[in-house]
Amino acid sequence: MVDITIRKEGSSDNERAKAAAAYLLGFISGIVILFISDRSEHIKFHAWQSMIISLLIGGIVSVLLMLILQGDFLIAALTMWLVAIFIYLWYIAYLTYHGIRFKIPVLSGLIRKYIVK
Repeated sequence: MVDITIRKEGSSDNERAKAAAAYLLGFISGIVILFISDRSEHIKFHAWQSMIISLLIGGIVSVLLMLILQGDFLIAALTMWLVAIFIYLWYIAYLTYHGIRFKIPVLSGLIRKYIVK
């Protein structure tokens, strides 16, 4: 279950825009935002969350589909899952831009505890 709390995060529109941009291309945009941002905790948190969630979801779904499916249907299924992952990440970007806190229960706590200090 995902915890969505209505609470304005990010001190400015620019900071919220950078945090939201971290989700637009998943892992790739997370890395880019992490290196070009001004190192605010808010932006750093969302960049790491974007990278980790896109790798976790993409990896798990890819492995499961490869174990279950074969042939041309596998390619179609992987493509549909890739599109679904990007739609999910864009939804998170939308919430983040509007200042709505989006936390994934276990993942968010680990990121705040070990990565964003």
